Amino acid sequence: MAGSANSEIIMKKETLTVETDEHGTTEYLNASGQLHNPHGPAVVRADGYKAYYINDKLHNPHGPALVGADGSKYHYINGKLHNENGPAVVHADGSKSYYINGDRLTESEFKSWQAQQSAPLHNKTATIDGIEYTLIAK
Repeated sequence: MAGSANSEIIMKKETLTVETDEHGTTEYLNASGQLHNPHGPAVVRADGYKAYYINDKLHNPHGPALVGADGSKYHYINGKLHNENGPAVVHADGSKSYYINGDRLTESEFKSWQAQQSAPLHNKTATIDGIEYTLIAK
């Protein structure tokens, strides 16, 4: 970033470059110059915007990977909208969108997907009398 203050932080044998620009935006970069911070947001702006990146992909397994200045929240895993526990997007106005691995689902589809994930025999394979069966939850 032009006109920025730079410093380096060594974290778990990984050197991160920290750049802060004249507007107060701080970015954490890995040795390849990618947005990256395994211990917190990789981009923090003065207006409250925060974005969590791992190797230049939005990623936060513990909460939203992007929090907008307006309070909107976006859950990402490996660069894809994804939240197994609820909506992946919650807009500032309260509207919600559900995503699994980047695929948008209706709330009903999401609840069905969630139920299938918690079924103990879902997607298990069994062989009975030489015939292979895949078990699914209903």
